[in-house]
Amino acid sequence: MTSATTMPPIPDRHFANLQSLEGGYWWFVGRLHWVRRWITDWAGTRDLSRCVLADVGCGTGGMARELRKLGFGSVFLVESSPDALSRLHGLPPAFQLFPTDFTRGIRFPSAPDVITCLDVLEHVERDEDALRQLASALAPGGLLLVTVPAHPALYSEWDRGLGHYRRYRLRDLVARVRAAGLKPLRWSGMWAPLLPAAPYRLVSPRRQQTLEFPNVPPWLNRLLGALAVAEERVARRFAIPVGTSFILAATK
Repeated sequence: MTSATTMPPIPDRHFANLQSLEGGYWWFVGRLHWVRRWITDWAGTRDLSRCVLADVGCGTGGMARELRKLGFGSVFLVESSPDALSRLHGLPPAFQLFPTDFTRGIRFPSAPDVITCLDVLEHVERDEDALRQLASALAPGGLLLVTVPAHPALYSEWDRGLGHYRRYRLRDLVARVRAAGLKPLRWSGMWAPLLPAAPYRLVSPRRQQTLEFPNVPPWLNRLLGALAVAEERVARRFAIPVGTSFILAATK
């Protein structure tokens, strides 16, 4: 891609790994829980059957399929990776696919009420411009949800191999969202209990030969999934300032 907001390619094999996570892996399940709860909080008494969800950088579509179960009337999927697009098949009638690079601008048939952009901005060279594109597309009063990898000090060869330009400071993410013309509503760190283990990628470069998520025994998978539920409950009382990822909700 050659746009001003260049996105480095994600290794094709990584999408196969991401698709496999949709079967119940703790990272996918935990992130889904956070996103689903925050959308539900925003929705309140809204009739979601009249609302449109857009998952920008949807990958293999697993997150959007799960979020559709909240009752969204329509779902827009935005993805530019040929490998990811090859895995987006058998979509329900309510889904509409936009095989394009959103950083170059995109016109939807109707303005999405909710836009999710999950672990995408770190792949964009000029993320400020990308956020402006998302803000422009969002319906007035709508919800933007983003997740990003946290803490620049943790940037490693694993990030580089996945095409990450950066990891984020929370204050920088909030500032960039505001600069795009959006109003941040809430934010938090995610996976804070795992933060002490995160530096292993810095001190063990040989482990970066694989970019995939490690297999874990079923009991640990369940435990980590339950951890996400507990952590999100804590975040309802106060924003967690640290974690291996950040989540932020904003409105227009």
